[in-house]
Amino acid sequence: MMRYLKFVGLVVALGAGLSIVFVYGASYYYTSQRGQGCASCHEMAAYTSAVHSSAHRTLTCLNCHEASLATKLRHIRVHLSGSAPEEIHLRDVDLTEMTSACQKCHQHEYASWHAGPHSAT
Repeated sequence: MMRYLKFVGLVVALGAGLSIVFVYGASYYYTSQRGQGCASCHEMAAYTSAVHSSAHRTLTCLNCHEASLATKLRHIRVHLSGSAPEEIHLRDVDLTEMTSACQKCHQHEYASWHAGPHSAT
C-alpha cells in the first residue's frame, strides 16, 4: 500500500511539474513570437494583426496582458475542451489587472481616465 501511495504521489508531482513547465514554456514561446505563433492557430489572429499595425506594434502581448498562472491554466483548459469563443471579451478581473500596465506608458491619459466617471476602481 505504501508503494502505491508513493507511486501516486510521484505521478501527481510529475504531472504538476510538467503542467507548470508547459505553462511557462508556452508563455516564453508566445512572448518570443510576439503572439504570431499562437495567433496562427486560434481566434487571436485578428486581434494580433490589429495590434501589430497599431502604435503598440513594438510590444508583446504580455507587456499588457500579464496573466497569472490560474489564468493561463484556464486558457489551456478552454482550448483543450474546444470551447474557445469566436469573439473574445476581457473579464472584469483581467481588465482591472491590465489597467496598471496601461499606466506605465500612458501616465497622463491614465490619470485623466482614472479621475473620470469611467474609471474601473
